[in-house]
Amino acid sequence: MWWFAAGAAGLTAGCAISIDEPLARWLGAYEPWGGWDRGIAWLEYAAGIEPWRWTVLVALGLGFAACCARPAWRVAAPAWLYIGGTYLLDRNLMLWLKFFTGRLRPVEWLAHGGPIWLRHDAWSFPSGHVVLFAGLIVPLARVAPRIGRPLLALVGFAMIARIAVGAHFVSDTLGALALTCACAATWEPVLHRFMPPHEHASGA
Repeated sequence: MWWFAAGAAGLTAGCAISIDEPLARWLGAYEPWGGWDRGIAWLEYAAGIEPWRWTVLVALGLGFAACCARPAWRVAAPAWLYIGGTYLLDRNLMLWLKFFTGRLRPVEWLAHGGPIWLRHDAWSFPSGHVVLFAGLIVPLARVAPRIGRPLLALVGFAMIARIAVGAHFVSDTLGALALTCACAATWEPVLHRFMPPHEHASGA
């Protein structure tokens, strides 16, 4: 997982110095398709972000508690802890990175010009939506590949949608993916310590 994080981080840096600005200018000349925002709104409800942003964390906490309480379910407790820990760490680090990088969104930059980074009340990097979706799906794909891996397409949709509507640069979405992979890698010892390798490798 660290290799995925490193690869995404490298792509993030490359896009930040190459295609971010010209692509934002090109997309800014067109009216975005309304389906992008409708798709993101649907994903927000499907992922439990709307109508209450803490739905997922509460559900993951209850799932972990239930597995700990029933001996027959305890084998699944590390998976719940892994997904919940990755998601919580991902969300928190995303907010801190937004605060410290202060990056303008493409629509803001196109409207006002000037430096993109280190701006007061600028919250573009990394993409929060990508973090919120990938923070669930990436660790799920790790512990239950047959369920989680097909859902990775939704992460790709979220990345493209946020770029297409001018809400994020390409590097914002790749940076979010790199952050998620790093958070998942940080929690990997939970799987290796408490779950047999064949279970978290096969999703059994």
